[in-house]
Amino acid sequence: MFWNETARRLSVPAEAVIAACATKKGADRDQRRDRSVDVSQHVSANLQPTITPSSSGQLSTSGYVAASIICISSQVIGNEYLRLHCGHLIVAFPGRVSLACVRKRLTPLQVKTTEHPFRRVSKAVKLLFLGCALLFLQVGEVVASDAKPVPGVSATEIKIGNLMPYSGPASGYSLLGKVEEAYFKKINDEGGINGRKIAFISYDDAFSPPKSVEQTRKLVESDEVFAIFSSPGTASNTATMKYLNQKKVPQIFVTSGATKFGDPTRFPWTMGWIPHYQREGVIYGKHIISQNPSAKIAILYQNDDFGRDYLAGLKEGLGERAPEMLVAQASYETSEPTISSSVITLKASGADTLVVAAISKFATQAIRTVAELAWKPTTYVSNTAATIDTTLKPAGLGNAVGIMSAAYRKDPEDPAWAKDPGMLEFFAFMDRHYPSGAKNDIAALGYASAQSLVYLLRQCGDDLTRENFMTQAANLRNVEVGLLLPGITMNTSPTDFVPIDQFQMMRFNGEHWVLFGPILSP
Repeated sequence: MFWNETARRLSVPAEAVIAACATKKGADRDQRRDRSVDVSQHVSANLQPTITPSSSGQLSTSGYVAASIICISSQVIGNEYLRLHCGHLIVAFPGRVSLACVRKRLTPLQVKTTEHPFRRVSKAVKLLFLGCALLFLQVGEVVASDAKPVPGVSATEIKIGNLMPYSGPASGYSLLGKVEEAYFKKINDEGGINGRKIAFISYDDAFSPPKSVEQTRKLVESDEVFAIFSSPGTASNTATMKYLNQKKVPQIFVTSGATKFGDPTRFPWTMGWIPHYQREGVIYGKHIISQNPSAKIAILYQNDDFGRDYLAGLKEGLGERAPEMLVAQASYETSEPTISSSVITLKASGADTLVVAAISKFATQAIRTVAELAWKPTTYVSNTAATIDTTLKPAGLGNAVGIMSAAYRKDPEDPAWAKDPGMLEFFAFMDRHYPSGAKNDIAALGYASAQSLVYLLRQCGDDLTRENFMTQAANLRNVEVGLLLPGITMNTSPTDFVPIDQFQMMRFNGEHWVLFGPILSP
């Protein structure tokens, strides 16, 4: 039984333990309050608190200490153990049993006492039991007076912060935030998350790291958000990552595949969502070798961690052949108006294979310039720029025929998914909640990311703290998201902060992407 297990954990005889149930409310509140004993001193402890008996051999109630046990040891009952037992609480006074009447926002903690025979247990056992007893626990609405409020969480609301390039060179990704906002409104209309509505606070950072830092501080220190979610951009997220980790604010499902956003040892409060760019680069390197072992490769990449991760992955995929096969490299800055000159330089190297690791604006320029130069390399474009609406159409669909990329999500513009259940749900959502939005790959990314956050918040249940939020994020097991490719699921562990780590190759046929080959892991 429950008290037998409690006795075992406290290392006392079972007779010393009498189970009581934590209560929050009651009709005769005034009567209970009159019969209660105030306990004003609260400490956190992992071990038995020391309580000294008076000269008469009895314990004075004014000397009792309310112990909030944080960790489970062999000598105490931990919060996790109590949580499994629906709020039961064990507190024994000499000659009487105590019920903890821990009421929300009641200060100080009050303990109601009722007479009960306790004669069979020796005084030493009673003292030992008192030294180990818990006077309150944190579960549901039972809140001890020393419990700190969780930033961004109230009884009715969860504040989620976000940065989005609503202006600047990456403004094409602003659709991401608009779809996420629409999805959270849908969830709120359906009742929210365990009774709480999501307050989505999204600011424009113009894809500028200094602006990202400014807006992140505003979200954390002024808006007091619970977490930062789905902000795109490697440089922007890098600029805020150290600050957020110092503040212990979750930086969850970052819309960047930079390797650094999957490093739980150095940054335990940061987790990406999309697959790592480096691992995608590995896939391209291996595919090139399998198709053309004598290829001469040129790469155009963004001059930041985003682009350098692709370069490192490409080299890793090529292995020992990398020095001879990689004949030319060119980087660009996001502040540059055009990258045409870089493409001209790469063509001059004699390369017959081109890898473009870029965001949409610059990938569009690269594809168009390659066509204007009548250069015909086998071309790979990073998944970040694989959108038809924002990358390929501006470059000219005819110029993009034959380009390859790696996918992990279903493409809304691919007719192969027209009757897919997950895609039909996405289309229905867009029609009802964001009818003016384009039903493209960026919109699908926002939809899938928002679904993932809602799943994670629900997994937290009533324990909606930042710590438990990250614990749940680090324990995803085969989580299916409707717009991920069949066979690809979300998986994490305390040592693996990369939720998605699989791909399938695809080729553009002039109208849409066509998947080919098996599901690949780097």
